[in-house]
Amino acid sequence: MATTLHEIDVIRSTRAFLQRFGLQGRPVLDVYTDAHPTLLADTALRPFQRFTLSFDGFAVHPDLVGRLADGETTFAVEAKGTRDLITGIAQAEIYRNGFHVVLLASAGIPSRDLLTLARQRDVGVLAVFPDRIDVIDLPPTHLPQLRHAESIRKQFGTTDVLSRQFVFNLPTHYLCLAPVLREWYIHSGSILADIAALERFTRHHYPELPKGETSFRAVVSGAEKLGIVRVQGSQVQPTYVGTAVADLLPDAASLADIHRQIKPGRQTLATVCPTAGAVLRCLLYSDPVAKFIIDVLRDIGVAEPVSLRSLVLHSAERDKILTASIFFTPESAGTVTDDQGQLAWHRIQPRHFRSTLFYQYKSILKHAGVLAPHRLGTPSAAHYDPDADIWELAGSAAFRM
Repeated sequence: MATTLHEIDVIRSTRAFLQRFGLQGRPVLDVYTDAHPTLLADTALRPFQRFTLSFDGFAVHPDLVGRLADGETTFAVEAKGTRDLITGIAQAEIYRNGFHVVLLASAGIPSRDLLTLARQRDVGVLAVFPDRIDVIDLPPTHLPQLRHAESIRKQFGTTDVLSRQFVFNLPTHYLCLAPVLREWYIHSGSILADIAALERFTRHHYPELPKGETSFRAVVSGAEKLGIVRVQGSQVQPTYVGTAVADLLPDAASLADIHRQIKPGRQTLATVCPTAGAVLRCLLYSDPVAKFIIDVLRDIGVAEPVSLRSLVLHSAERDKILTASIFFTPESAGTVTDDQGQLAWHRIQPRHFRSTLFYQYKSILKHAGVLAPHRLGTPSAAHYDPDADIWELAGSAAFRM
C-alpha cells in the first residue's frame, strides 16, 4: 500500500498509538521523544528526553523510549519512513542491549525478507499507515545486559525527578506539609486529604504559603519530590517518610516563623533550625539528582570551591550520560554532546543549562546545609556564566553526609 508518510509522521503516529493502546496488552507509564533537532519544533512530540546507550567509540539514541505501567519494563522504538529499513532493524537490535522490548516502526509494511530479518533478531515491527497502525510482530520481553539496563534505569530516574522541579527557593514551603498533614489527621481522623480542603487548612496553619491555587500545587509537587507526600488524583496523603519527619520537624506555625527569618537571604534553614536542615539533607539524598551532585562534590573535596563548569567536568568523569541529562535542558541534548556522548563545550551556550538546577536546586541545597552559601546563579539561563557560579560542599557536610 503506497504511503507518503515521512519519518517524523511515523514517530508522531507511533507515539500516539502507544499512549492510546499500550504495548503487550499493558498501558504505558510514559513515552519520551528523542531530542533530535529535526523533532523539537513539533510540540505534539513533547516531552523530549535523550536516552543514550553508550558503547566504546559510539553512542545510540532511540527515537522513542518508554516504560510499561509496571514501571520496570522498558521499550525503545526506531522509526523509519520507507527507506533505510535494514539500518533501522540494525539500530533496534542494538537497543536490545539496554531495553526489554525493541520495535521498528516503518511507513507501511516492510518486505517479507525484512520481516524475517527483524523476527530473527527479536525486533518487533509496527506498520504505520495514514489512518492506522498494524502490529506485525511483537517480540517477547527479554533481559537486557545489566550494565546498559542499569544506565537506562538511572536515566529514567533522573528524568522523573527533573520533570518535577522545585518552584520555590525556600524549603519551608515544602517541609510544612509534613506537620500540616499530621494536624489534618488529628483534626479529621483521616490520612487522606482533598487537595482543595488541604489548601485552606494549610493556609490557616502556615500563613506564609504563597498565594494562589497554582502556588499551592507547586508546594505539593515539591513536597512529593522530597518524598513527604503522595498525590493520587485530587487526594494527598503523607508517605511513611512524611509521617516520620513530621515527628522531627517543628510545627507548621514554627516553620512559618523560620521562613520569615530566612526569607531575607542572610540565614539558611540549617543555621536557624539545624534539625530541620538535617531532615532536609536526608530527604534530598533520596533524590537521584541531588545525590549525584553531592557525591561529585564529595569526590572533589570538602571546602573546595569549584565553578559549575568544573563541576560538570567532574560529573562527566563519574557518569557522562547523567551529567548531560542533569545539567542541560532536554532540548539541547543534540547540541551539547557529540556522537560518542562526550560533552562538546565548543557548542555549549548559556541557554543550554538548566536554570532550575543552578537556581532552585542550589538554593534548596544551601538551605539544607549541603552547600556553602555562595550566591545563586541567575534566574534565567540567557545570561548565565558557568565560570562565575561557585559550588562548594559545606565544611560540616563531611560529617553530616
